[in-house]
Amino acid sequence: MKFNYKYERTLFVAILAIVTFVVVIILRPYPDEYKHNYTKFWLKKTINTKKYDVVIIGDSRVYRGLSPKVLSDSLGGLSVLNFGYSSARLNKFMFSQAEKRLDKESDNKIIIIGVTPNSLIASSNENDHYLEFSNMPREEQMEVLYFYDFLKLFAPIRKKDFKQTKQSNKPIYVQEFEPNGWIASNKIPEDTTEAFDSYTKFFSANKVSNEMIREFYLQTKLWVEKGIRVYAFRFPTSEGMKNIEDSLSGFNEELLLEEFVNAGGKWLNLNANYYHSYDGSHLDKHSAIILSQKVSLCLLRK
Repeated sequence: MKFNYKYERTLFVAILAIVTFVVVIILRPYPDEYKHNYTKFWLKKTINTKKYDVVIIGDSRVYRGLSPKVLSDSLGGLSVLNFGYSSARLNKFMFSQAEKRLDKESDNKIIIIGVTPNSLIASSNENDHYLEFSNMPREEQMEVLYFYDFLKLFAPIRKKDFKQTKQSNKPIYVQEFEPNGWIASNKIPEDTTEAFDSYTKFFSANKVSNEMIREFYLQTKLWVEKGIRVYAFRFPTSEGMKNIEDSLSGFNEELLLEEFVNAGGKWLNLNANYYHSYDGSHLDKHSAIILSQKVSLCLLRK
């Protein structure tokens, strides 16, 4: 039997090239991977049609600060959704969206409201974070949810993707996208006063809306009449941030608490000294877990 060395060599080179290409495709870094994971997390959270026993609502402090898994484990396996969004407002629109996620057949329908002064301020960009994903075109949704892993194989291979990035002095923002709506967060290194300036400027120009507070009481009363248990609490933050909010936002916690209870809600008193904020506003992962445990214990007692 005669061997065609030229043919064999060509075949070997072709196979080697194919193997090398496949290995490069599999092992190559994908700079957009984090962005995709972020988008997929929020899209799934927004268009999810599953129903839950417990729905938590509020702004970014809420979605970074309460773990559905910890709550579920402590509450005997009740299903829990963290339905918080950046700059979400406690208004009719978000109330209605939250109620849609409740299981109407559940014997333990619960709404948990994480109250912040920011969530009670009317603004022109109300609930933009939620709307960004609820209004995403259907074809984009399909690409994010089902076709990304396939399409990324055909993305251009760029030499710079393989270069090692230089060490930066910028803080590392660590975000873990957990099931059912929680993002466990940390920053390295921390700046525990980072958010103070922006909030000071914001509350100097914006005050808590009396109309939204009335909606808050009315919705609580309506939910209670439907057999939904409603719990609320002022979401813990740093002492410095609380001082800024109390002095500039027009927020009156004692009055809100009193009227909320009169509407049939149950107010949870939480000691803010147990928790730590990495930026002066949001709780770190460890504190979020502790807070989740504390909230679940309060629910079991009331």
